[in-house]
Amino acid sequence: MWKFSKLFLSAAILTMSISMSSEAKLPEEVKVPYKAYRAALAEKDKKSAKKYALEAWEAAEKHLGDHKTTGDLALNYASIMPGNEKNPYKNYEKRAKAYKRAIKLAHFYGEDAGLREVERRVSLATLEMSVARHREYRNKSSKTVGKLYVLKELEKAIAAHNMQGSTFDGDLHALYAQYYRENKQPEKALEYSDKAIALFENRTDNFFSEYEYLIRFFKGDSHVDIATKQKDENQRIKGALEYQYVMQNLEGKLEAEHPFINAAFQKWMSSRAALEDKGLLRDAEQAGLCECWPFENYKNKAVPIERMPGEVPRAALRIGRSGHVYLRFDVTDEGVPENISVVSSSDAMFHDSAIEAARKFKYSKYEEGTDRANRKGLTTKMTYRVTDYKGNILPE
Repeated sequence: MWKFSKLFLSAAILTMSISMSSEAKLPEEVKVPYKAYRAALAEKDKKSAKKYALEAWEAAEKHLGDHKTTGDLALNYASIMPGNEKNPYKNYEKRAKAYKRAIKLAHFYGEDAGLREVERRVSLATLEMSVARHREYRNKSSKTVGKLYVLKELEKAIAAHNMQGSTFDGDLHALYAQYYRENKQPEKALEYSDKAIALFENRTDNFFSEYEYLIRFFKGDSHVDIATKQKDENQRIKGALEYQYVMQNLEGKLEAEHPFINAAFQKWMSSRAALEDKGLLRDAEQAGLCECWPFENYKNKAVPIERMPGEVPRAALRIGRSGHVYLRFDVTDEGVPENISVVSSSDAMFHDSAIEAARKFKYSKYEEGTDRANRKGLTTKMTYRVTDYKGNILPE
């Protein structure tokens, strides 16, 4: 799967706030860590927020037991995933336990109990899929990615609460698509992707779900999987169009550095380059692949005069691995690259070499009357080819 594990947060879940009247009735043992948790959230200190959220939940279990607030505090703990942990899933068992506890206590919401249960089950299924993928990456001994029974339980809950056709039903089908794609069944993943997309387009409520966009990534990846498996390049074109859909529909709606924007751009640009390498760019453009950013007005951009490839890093030679780096940069009026940054790469060991090489590029100087905006955000792909003693190119 693409490097997206940090993105797989439930779209339905919200941090649960306790009302002022309810907070006033809380035992001090619960109220103190809860207030500390809220303060840490305000400071965007997720590590401390997670610590205090756990303390508040554990205190609620001790002093409140089965209670609506206990479920809410369990949910608060489960839904925080600090970004500074090397392994964001190291507390998986505790988080899964917290989600299950929150699900069990959802009945305290009365008329909204079904909604609360289902949204919490979506979050648990999201966690299970993410952690399974993480463990599969670390330990290849497991052949199955994800827990199918968690999806089955979610499906039963949706049916029990008459929520077929809802946003959550779309989430369920998106999770099925992810499950089958991860377990190397791309055809079945496409089947569920189409069902999820149809559900989101015709849903019976107005909830927002990140899966509305994530499903396009799952579908695009599945098309690429089939292209590789069946040598069908039309599938690769279809995959690129799915990434383009996300990029175009989110551009302007989210900040430029939002993970969705970055991921869509990276995958779209990589697909476009692959199609160009295979001589299929014209076919792709006829199918709808745009000549949009960062390719619009390309002819009016700064013209490269001198570009030398970077030196292959010693680490790549030592382990025998080829690679690539996509760079983005601006060009000064004098034709010198600046603000160089890595967009994506096959491995971080190539970054320094690529950036150092880009600093030595030379471009045409600024001409009066042309738009300086066309000298901003240029992109390039730097490829590193490592061969064995027979001259065969080694894979990335």
